[in-house]
Amino acid sequence: MKLKERRFPYPVLSMATSDYPLGNFTYDVEVVDDSYLHIVCNLQEKIIEKYINRGDFMYVVGIESVQTKSRQLYKQSTPEFKIELDADQLGPKLHLNVLILANRDVTNYPTNQLNSVYHGRKVSFKKRLLYCQVSNANN
Repeated sequence: MKLKERRFPYPVLSMATSDYPLGNFTYDVEVVDDSYLHIVCNLQEKIIEKYINRGDFMYVVGIESVQTKSRQLYKQSTPEFKIELDADQLGPKLHLNVLILANRDVTNYPTNQLNSVYHGRKVSFKKRLLYCQVSNANN
């Protein structure tokens, strides 16, 4: 399912928002021998990294087949994924969503690295809320 760019009631690190003026989240993907995807998430935001290392946030890769509509979800605390491909289930064209989600409720999130509109406000995240987003349909 292709995620739409939209506004959120909490800060999200995304190319579509200005919530993290100095942060960046991208990924690199490679199909290896037509048998698996090698995905490396590239996160440049120290506070988010700290929350991932504590287990509060996690990297998530969602894969959807354009042809079969099959969906698969992979979650982990490390930025590198090696995902086996099943051609019968997925087909030749895939859509990827690479995200960082809250793994548990987080309260009193620091706001000093956020856009100034968040300074002085209490920021919290509920479990499974989208936190960082980058999407690529060219795979």
